[in-house]
Amino acid sequence: MTEAAPPGAPGALSNQAVIRRLLALAWQYRGACLLVMLLQIALLVMGIAGLGLFGLAIDCIRHDFD
Repeated sequence: MTEAAPPGAPGALSNQAVIRRLLALAWQYRGACLLVMLLQIALLVMGIAGLGLFGLAIDCIRHDFD
């Protein structure tokens, strides 16, 4: 495993430079990132709706038995 370069080494980048590069990379893939976020939200909503409907089905079955 290679170690990171010491702070004074020629190949070392400042935190600001690293953050700038990461933001540029994120901006380059912003469309795909937005699509993934929307799909994750849709999946979460469907999961919560499924749990709610499952609870409703249990309530209906319980009402029929009472």
